[in-house]
Amino acid sequence: MKTGYDEELAQLAASQPSPPEIFVVEQTLLKQLVGYDFHRGVMACGQHPRLKTLDELPPAAAGDSPLLVVCGVDNPENIGGLMRSAAAFGVSKMVLSDDVAHPFSRRALRVSMATALQLDFYRLAEPAAEVAQLAEQQGYRTLATTLADGAVPLQQFVRDQRPLAILVGSEASGLPAEVSASCTDLLTIPMSPAVNSLNANVATAIFLYELTKRGD
Repeated sequence: MKTGYDEELAQLAASQPSPPEIFVVEQTLLKQLVGYDFHRGVMACGQHPRLKTLDELPPAAAGDSPLLVVCGVDNPENIGGLMRSAAAFGVSKMVLSDDVAHPFSRRALRVSMATALQLDFYRLAEPAAEVAQLAEQQGYRTLATTLADGAVPLQQFVRDQRPLAILVGSEASGLPAEVSASCTDLLTIPMSPAVNSLNANVATAIFLYELTKRGD
């Protein structure tokens, strides 16, 4: 399908180490191929990188950007928004439980505005045990974002020299209780009693902003 940018796209593709094939087709055929009302001009199909194991996570160091750990977020648009927020605040690594929407699914990629391609992904196969491992063996201070009683208000959190891992759960049920219990800290965002919770992406962006803007 002619888009006005087909020559530019072809030149860009040709400059890559392994140039992909490019096909130009009519919009009616393109719609049949992709299965929905496609109108953006370009559809790509490729092999995504595998999600690494936590054993492959590089050693943590003081001053590292936070590690974002996501559990149970099964909506592709939500995980796409989380990736975009993560990249905006300097996060370079995300750890995903097996029930999280795949970061390279079509809708997640679209909502992420391609920031998914800037991140390294790791698999959280046994969430509670491996979150404990992040703290005990890899030196992370693991922060559960929660509405639970006893959680420390975000503005009162006192940071130390340990690198941070921020854990985010689904909007419907939050973090699993056993995962929260394996964290070193419980943090919450104080809000009006008239509001029960925030969208997972909005809440995560607030946590990331607050925890990355300070040098203390």
